[in-house]
Amino acid sequence: MPTRAGEFGQNTRARPFVDRGVTWCDDREFLLSGRRTWNARDCSCAPPVISAYDGTATA
Repeated sequence: MPTRAGEFGQNTRARPFVDRGVTWCDDREFLLSGRRTWNARDCSCAPPVISAYDGTATA
């Protein structure tokens, strides 16, 4: 049965926790999806998808 991992990570974008989480999911063949934010600013939670609220995409 396909299993998908939900959100996990660190607000500081540090890698140790994320690397362990991805390895844990890979070992169990979980599905992973990238995390981005719809905020039009670069925040500590994730890279933004848009650069302005008019829908301008980030490069």
